[in-house]
Amino acid sequence: MLFIKPSVKIVSLRSFSRAALLTASFGLMSACTWVQLSPEAADVYLRTASQVSECDRVGTANVNALSQIGFIDRSAARLQDELVDLAKNEAARLGGDSVVPESTIDDGKQTFGVFLCGR
Repeated sequence: MLFIKPSVKIVSLRSFSRAALLTASFGLMSACTWVQLSPEAADVYLRTASQVSECDRVGTANVNALSQIGFIDRSAARLQDELVDLAKNEAARLGGDSVVPESTIDDGKQTFGVFLCGR
């Protein structure tokens, strides 16, 4: 009788666990938000250009955030939220109370006008 030994590659549980952990880590990192809104920026509002027509322009906020981590693209909504929070932080630093997007997101970068409306 002839016995043929099957050629089966056994993947250890340890290497599978590492791969699963790495994949989950990238997934979680792409969903995370690292930008913290400063206490002063809590009173800064995202507005449209028509809403700030009677306001004083106090500057520009050129902000950027990571659009991808490694080879994984980040959520467009999370990226937009981070950019707005960064713009609000900058507006508070400049003495403004409103920000208006003046460009679209390009490679994780966006420009906002900073305005003082006095509510």
